[in-house]
Amino acid sequence: MIIDYRPVNLEDSLVDYPDHLELPVVMQREMTTYLHRSLPMCIMLTNDNYRGWFNTNFVQIFSNKLENGEIELNYLTPRDGYCEIAEVISLGYPLLDHVPDFVSYMIECINKGYYFVVHIDEFYIPDKGMYEETHFVHASLCYGYDMTKREFYGIGFDEDMTFRKMTFSFDAFREAYEESKSNYMPEAFWCEWSAVQLIKPKTPDVAFPFDLRRFTDELSDYLTSRADMYKYYSFEFDVKNAVFGMDVYKLVEEKLEEMKQGDIYIDYRAIHLLAERSRGLVDRFSYISKLYKISDELKNDFKKYEEIGERFNKVRLRFMAEFSHVEKREQINEHKREELDWAIKELRGLSKDEKEILGKIHSELLLIK
Repeated sequence: MIIDYRPVNLEDSLVDYPDHLELPVVMQREMTTYLHRSLPMCIMLTNDNYRGWFNTNFVQIFSNKLENGEIELNYLTPRDGYCEIAEVISLGYPLLDHVPDFVSYMIECINKGYYFVVHIDEFYIPDKGMYEETHFVHASLCYGYDMTKREFYGIGFDEDMTFRKMTFSFDAFREAYEESKSNYMPEAFWCEWSAVQLIKPKTPDVAFPFDLRRFTDELSDYLTSRADMYKYYSFEFDVKNAVFGMDVYKLVEEKLEEMKQGDIYIDYRAIHLLAERSRGLVDRFSYISKLYKISDELKNDFKKYEEIGERFNKVRLRFMAEFSHVEKREQINEHKREELDWAIKELRGLSKDEKEILGKIHSELLLIK
């Protein structure tokens, strides 16, 4: 059956809106491991007034072991933690059944200042990796439109898994959205209650304060592998399957050892997140240096941690080159096992060195008035 999703007189229903509108976005590279983190940050980091919030958060990490043995690393910051600085409206597909035309609805909301993070079936979207190959319901950000060209402006991953700005034709987007209602289960089960997020920054003219005490508490939790159950609750995972802070390294090492035997329960994203968080700490230490008068000893220790960040990135780049497309047991040959041995050795050394230097930094941060 062929379904025609084009509405009647779309332009006529939107005559009161401008032909072209783009809300501000930034192609940030500070957080790219997961779209549920990176897309909202492309909105919020356009405004330096939210930098205090961003730098206070995303310090502690955890890893959850799934039923099939795979592990997922993430920040121990609630998935929608940015609701502290933005109005966030989450709508599942069932709550959008009353919307006669989703494209028109998006244009109306964009004109009211709302960005869209929307899950669509990428089978129908040109420039997406699954275009006309596999039904895959995944998120993209829409921040504007052009009525003349009949397209949305968006951000997401393209066919090469490059995180970039994109355009989506109204017709393709409408079809991708409508078809996603039939194809989101079971992989994208959360679309039942959060297929679409409307996001609008709060009080953009007021700077959100950086909280040094909260930051040092998070750093302490990381060093001692302590769980903040208040934050963990929002992930709806069983805590028996989770490890926190520096204990994550032990689990990653375990999974890399299993990978040498052909049992693949870890992928590039885990290594990417370790390097991303380390680079984030480098940036946060630089931020703290500008906010407070710090000792020469602390400046020196910040500099030493920059070297830790560079070493993490070296592991990330090498792992990406060797394993980003490894999915099957038969792909693990002798060369791959040697690369895994190298990664395990490097991460083991990084864990030891990071704990030592971050322990010193934490003690020195507690002395800042």
